[in-house]
This record gives sequence, C-alpha cells and structure tokens, in this order.
Amino acid sequence: RITANTAISCSGYTVRINGEVYARPFKIRAIGDGKRMAAALVDPDGYGTSLKNWGVQFEVRLKDDITIDAVSKNYIYRYMNKLQGEVKN
Repeated sequence: RITANTAISCSGYTVRINGEVYARPFKIRAIGDGKRMAAALVDPDGYGTSLKNWGVQFEVRLKDDITIDAVSKNYIYRYMNKLQGEVKN
C-alpha cells in the first residue's frame, strides 16, 4: 500500500518500496474512479503512453470490487501532535 510516508526507488528492472524489492511483472492496484484513472494513463500525454513509447507493455483492467491490505506499520510522527478537544474551523 502506498501512503504519504512511502519510500520508492527504481533501479534497473526492480523497484524498492518501503525497503522491499519487487521485480517485473509489476501488478498495481488502485482505488478510485477507474475510468478516469485509465483515461489518464492512455491519454496522449499520459504516463502509460510514455511507457509504451519506451517499449514497456502494460494492461489496464477495471474491476468493481478490489481489496488492498491495510497498512500494517505504525508510524512515529516526530513533528506532529494529537489535538485534544474540539477542532474549530
């Protein structure tokens, strides 16, 4: 699961995500408006089109129900404190 705290680096044919190394083929699942996300990928200026121009093969599948595991790591926030009481706008 990718979060605001996720560390990602790419090296050749592998990707390191939060310290774990993944090799091809990559399987990416995303929650959101599938039609809009797919359209953004295959748009002439989209990232997917750029990948295809580099010879990368990919396939987009739309599904109504997917499951993505919850984040299993507890993060320690050094510069943030939990607010006590009522929050006012």
